[in-house]
Amino acid sequence: MIDNIRLCPIQWSVTINEMQHEHQEDPLKVKVGEIVDLRVNLTNNMEELLDDLSIVVEPFQDQQNGVKLAHFDEHVACMGCNKVIDESLGAGLSLTHTCQYVFFQPGLFKFSMQCREKRPRFSSKDSPEATPQPERLSLQMPRISQPSKPVTTPKFKGKAQTSLTVWKYRPPIEVLVVGEG
Repeated sequence: MIDNIRLCPIQWSVTINEMQHEHQEDPLKVKVGEIVDLRVNLTNNMEELLDDLSIVVEPFQDQQNGVKLAHFDEHVACMGCNKVIDESLGAGLSLTHTCQYVFFQPGLFKFSMQCREKRPRFSSKDSPEATPQPERLSLQMPRISQPSKPVTTPKFKGKAQTSLTVWKYRPPIEVLVVGEG
């Protein structure tokens, strides 16, 4: 059972407008129309290669009732790409993603940041070298990365499937957008 537990293999470093994000209590304050420069740097702290890695940054508004508004083009625009995909990240290497956002309306916004890793799994009763890999759980430092439950596709005899592990930057970054007056 202990073989199925794996420490969080990544170290997060997040910079907003050239200032290191330190999980402060107060949200970052910006004016409507001001550019928010967001830089996410991931470092692989494991001795193994991380395969099919992606970083996804998504702004949203939390309505404080369980509803998150995530698709609101009239409120915010991304300059650049909100997702980066890399084939692999070797041990000790880093992956950096930079994007900029502009908010058009005042309000409290949050950034959800996820790192996703897909790994192939093989299932075959006929081949001893192609045995299914166990699902992996992730442990991490509190308040920085929060893994979600690994998602696996159904097993099909003799075919490769993928196992998806997601690490989340926690708590989400908060940005308070204020009007110009």
